[in-house]
Amino acid sequence: MIIPALLTDDKRKLEDMLNLCSSFSDFLQIDIMDGKFVPSRSIKLEEINQLKSPIDCEAHLMVAEPMAWVKTLRSSELQG
Repeated sequence: MIIPALLTDDKRKLEDMLNLCSSFSDFLQIDIMDGKFVPSRSIKLEEINQLKSPIDCEAHLMVAEPMAWVKTLRSSELQG
């Protein structure tokens, strides 16, 4: 299976990519980086709850405190 992976620090761009990818994929991966575990940053924790995905997503957590992200992701609308 090939799963598109989305990586950006811009919420609007991520929303656009989610919608675009939903036209050809049933599943997506969102790469999340906090600038601590790895030097780069992506979308912020507080922006996750504002996102809605038309398809199911998984998260690739490259973060220092993964459990904080897990709690937020479970309550988000990234389940399609």
